[in-house]
Amino acid sequence: MHRSTRLTLAALAAVAIGAVALAGCGSDGEDAATTTTGEATTTTAGATAEFSAALNDLCLQGKDATGQASDDLSVALDAVGQAAQDRDQDAYATALDQAETAAEDIIAAFEDFQAAVAELDVPAELQQSLNDYLDAQGTQLALAQQLRDAIAADDGDAFNDAIAGIQEADQTTTEARTAAAAELDAPDCAPDDSSTGGSSTDSTDSTEGDTTTTGG
Repeated sequence: MHRSTRLTLAALAAVAIGAVALAGCGSDGEDAATTTTGEATTTTAGATAEFSAALNDLCLQGKDATGQASDDLSVALDAVGQAAQDRDQDAYATALDQAETAAEDIIAAFEDFQAAVAELDVPAELQQSLNDYLDAQGTQLALAQQLRDAIAADDGDAFNDAIAGIQEADQTTTEARTAAAAELDAPDCAPDDSSTGGSSTDSTDSTEGDTTTTGG
């Protein structure tokens, strides 16, 4: 691949990690067949509280998993940028593989959350709120997959497109997840305050001196 279209990741890492990895947990992507949720049931107040507590615990587990993966991704992206600056092809390839692995770990955490939620008995009165939450998470998962694919392909243009998509979707998905988490009485399912997005970020490809710009 021509160097001018290679990844220039280091300066964009905060945007990618803030808007996607700190989502905390996830569901199926936009390209999946349907959103998978647990079976809706008519329940007592006690059972509803039990569901909310279980969902909240799953979100906490998801945040732990994506938090570690996001740290790994940040380190790998920094290493990619440094290797590009040093023109060290071996180090670049190693760091790129590490970034792809970290992105896969984020996606796996999302998918584990989806599978666990599918095992829950969902109170009928909370089914729509859960669907809204999973729909918003599904959008974020699809964008995380797009980001992973760009890293795997070492494609700077696709990476910038993924970042732009993350930034553009961030406000809408954050608002939807915040509202749904409140309705579900699962506060730890709400987005972290540190989630970022919306600002424009410029980065310079140190291997060629070209500049790529992401917008939001």
